[in-house]
Amino acid sequence: MADMTVRERAMDRAMGLGPIRIAIVFHSGYGHTARQAEAVAEGVRLVDGADAVLLPVEEVERSWAVLEAAPAIIFGAPTYVAGPSAAFKAFQESSSNAMMAKGYL
Repeated sequence: MADMTVRERAMDRAMGLGPIRIAIVFHSGYGHTARQAEAVAEGVRLVDGADAVLLPVEEVERSWAVLEAAPAIIFGAPTYVAGPSAAFKAFQESSSNAMMAKGYL
């Protein structure tokens, strides 16, 4: 399945051949946001035909294909000094190159 294109995966899902995989990208400094991400994943899995993939921001560099294939991405980050954590901001900045290369706004 790793060699399938996003379109092929979408077609498989449309034909009922596989679950819709929702990506949940998060950073958790002390474990609280990780617990919230796990709760969101449990909720996603309650939907018939849906599955969730938990991706800590520290692992995203190895998981761009998962994000590309996901029809939806849910983000989670703790708030430090009135904004998201530095690790989450670093993920945001690294994802901008991938998004702009595809022409997304």
